[in-house]
Amino acid sequence: MNPCNCGYHNDLTHECKCSPAQIQRYISKISGPLLDRIDIHIDVPAVKVQELCAQENGEAPLTFAPVSYKRALYSFIALLEKQYTAMRK
Repeated sequence: MNPCNCGYHNDLTHECKCSPAQIQRYISKISGPLLDRIDIHIDVPAVKVQELCAQENGEAPLTFAPVSYKRALYSFIALLEKQYTAMRK
């Protein structure tokens, strides 16, 4: 969930342009019962695209995974979708 309309509240790299009243109004849009179901609230800093796509320990990110791995993953997802559809009937 974004902390405000612009999404930069508490961001170290960008300046938030929202007023405290705008931030409070944005947060108040989420219903109380929904917030009651969330046990942990954690601020997660933004990650730069370069860091996200960087190879670490010689391993490529999932977007660059071998074709055979992607085929297996998509086959597994298709199987789950078929089972879910069959259960709903």
